[in-house]
Amino acid sequence: YQRSGDAAPTQRRVRPWGLARSSGRWYVVGFDVDRGAERVFRLSRIVGPVRATGKSGAYDVPAGTDVRELARRLSPTFPSTRAELRVRQGTGVGLRRRAEDVRPLDDHPGWDAVTVEGPVHELADEVLTYGADVLVEEPQALRDEVVARLRSIAGAAPVDGGAA
Repeated sequence: YQRSGDAAPTQRRVRPWGLARSSGRWYVVGFDVDRGAERVFRLSRIVGPVRATGKSGAYDVPAGTDVRELARRLSPTFPSTRAELRVRQGTGVGLRRRAEDVRPLDDHPGWDAVTVEGPVHELADEVLTYGADVLVEEPQALRDEVVARLRSIAGAAPVDGGAA
């Protein structure tokens, strides 16, 4: 497992209780045997092979354990930002459902202004799922994150050199 900022990965011994998503990331939730405490481990930081040890069923998940709640409580939190989005009418249902405000844009027929709040990385994830039906108006940090991800994807895409 390689924590952010560490030069090399370390071996961890965990009694896994489950998987949960928190702050836009997936975590293994469980008991860290070496530290003697509940912990969360971000899946993207597991860099080596995972090896099962011990007998199957050698431990029990504590009664009443809510892995989602533990992940929320133990995972890092990210500052929330307010975003102003332009959303094509008839689309962006998930954004509209949790929006603080939705209003038609007179200067852009067929579009609504939608105000939502959340961490920049989570908002960027969600905005990108809607493709060309959602545009970021503000904040600039969110717009920059979405553009950077799109450029990264475009740069990784194969170039079609075929004839017409």
